[in-house]
Amino acid sequence: MGTDANHLTDKTTVLYLVDDDAMLLEALSAFLTEHGHAPITFSSVDEFCNQVSPDDVGCVISDLRMRPIDGFGLQQQLNEKGSSLSLVMLTGYADVQAAVKLMANGAFTVIEKPVDLEDLLVVVRQAIDKSQKLSSDRDAILSARRRLDKLTPEELAVLDCAAEGKPNKVISEELSLSNRTVDRRRHSALQKIAADSVSEFAVIRAMANDPGNVLSPNE
Repeated sequence: MGTDANHLTDKTTVLYLVDDDAMLLEALSAFLTEHGHAPITFSSVDEFCNQVSPDDVGCVISDLRMRPIDGFGLQQQLNEKGSSLSLVMLTGYADVQAAVKLMANGAFTVIEKPVDLEDLLVVVRQAIDKSQKLSSDRDAILSARRRLDKLTPEELAVLDCAAEGKPNKVISEELSLSNRTVDRRRHSALQKIAADSVSEFAVIRAMANDPGNVLSPNE
């Protein structure tokens, strides 16, 4: 069945670094490269946002204090794109208010400078895992919705009744249809969505309703 959200996406993962401090950017890039990553670096939020794709999966490590657009602006643009990327924000200031705001708006974590590089490696792996899971869940939801879009309202009504455990006789009475028409519509509908049973349809139906509000930007 194509609606299992528990598998991880097979999309290529990316690791982005955004910082207007050239020395720090180079140092972080060199360290992460040494440890098996392939970071892509940007010196400004504008440069980054012009390159990033809404379909990207992975992690963004960004400095908070940048000009003319800061880390809050970067986060806002990611959220507007509906990005699945996990955001790791670096800051040299112990600003609790800023950290709370960033986390409330979907940041994976906020790390205070100077950065413990070994801890950063752990965070990056966790952030990528979360992004992969989020992307996979979103793909499953969108796939379920595309499958249901193939159904007519009449076919959907029959399957909804069947998923509630109603027998054909009851469905026929409720929808003013013959038993034969109910059978035909159920069979046709299941074929359209490539489902083997009404139970499988019920799973697709539930997935399409976006459990957990997964399609919200960087929840």
